[in-house]
Amino acid sequence: MWVYETKGYANIKFFSKTMGTQRRLPNGNTYIAEDNKGRLFQVKPDGEIVWEFVNRGGTTRPAPIPYDFTPQLRALPTPEELAVTPPNNLEWHLEPDVRRK
Repeated sequence: MWVYETKGYANIKFFSKTMGTQRRLPNGNTYIAEDNKGRLFQVKPDGEIVWEFVNRGGTTRPAPIPYDFTPQLRALPTPEELAVTPPNNLEWHLEPDVRRK
């Protein structure tokens, strides 16, 4: 049995009523899909979230695909992976482009 708890992070909860996916990755991290909410994320063995993606439209059994998944992909050069640093949310925001009455 596997359990992921967000100890110390009371504001971070996840639940997928009817669908969900989890997979242990070769690097020891765990890939989790909260399908009903469209949330995909990866956590380290210590519980730290490595990355997160949310598709507001939901997902259906998403799975990580390795670069060499098919012969066609194996024939391509391996892409360079770049670290993504999120903006400081205190300083970053989107201005509305539609005025609501």
